[in-house]
Amino acid sequence: MITTLAFSASAADSQKQIIAAAELSGLFEKDLHGRPYGAYATLIQQALNETGLEKEYELVILPMKRAKVGFINKQFACYAPGIDTFDQPDERQKLTNTLTSAPLNIALVRVLSDRDLPLVTSLADISAEDTISIVRGTPMSTEMRQLADRAGRMYQVQSELENIAMLQNHRVNHLFVFYPDVLFAYERLGLAQHFAYAKGFSPLIIHDAITCHAKHTKALNTLSATIREYREDGTLQKVLGQAYLLDSPLSADLDIND
Repeated sequence: MITTLAFSASAADSQKQIIAAAELSGLFEKDLHGRPYGAYATLIQQALNETGLEKEYELVILPMKRAKVGFINKQFACYAPGIDTFDQPDERQKLTNTLTSAPLNIALVRVLSDRDLPLVTSLADISAEDTISIVRGTPMSTEMRQLADRAGRMYQVQSELENIAMLQNHRVNHLFVFYPDVLFAYERLGLAQHFAYAKGFSPLIIHDAITCHAKHTKALNTLSATIREYREDGTLQKVLGQAYLLDSPLSADLDIND
């Protein structure tokens, strides 16, 4: 039973409301002093500063499970990257009376395949001879679970860096990866040539956003309006850089309603 949640000293000492952000490579990370950095962290902090909400709210980076549990238990005012990452029915049932902002971005799952292997386009392309890996704690759709059930074995790793390494070292022959997260893994590994996936096939597409409990509606509405302005004036794309998928060639092959 979790009775306490550890987060940054600055957050613990302040009286500010907490926006709990789940650790995501390149998007929500923290330095040795617990200070947030990454594409989404930079964007949210900019919005907090420009709206004056930084006086009342603080962004804190936590492991995804801790961030989720704390938000469900109303220890935190808000949670990012939003309600779409709560994929378990029991989690959703506990999240009553919450509101979600305009999307920061979209995140989508691709099924990567080892070099020279046929690409995965449907359930029929996975058999008991296949092995798959995925980052532990990331959401899974029904279709992803069905694909995993058909495989001989599914491994869980700690990051997209480890995930890509599994395929590089031929420990598995397929991966579930999240875009844009995996782009930062490729960058850090210095891999110019990315593993292939079937265009037009994504077993999960979610909207990354900020979800808050209803008592924080005023702040959320302010943040949501700011996010919309950022998208309209190009700030969203500028700050997110390669991670921006809302109007990107990396998602152009999919029918996405944003």
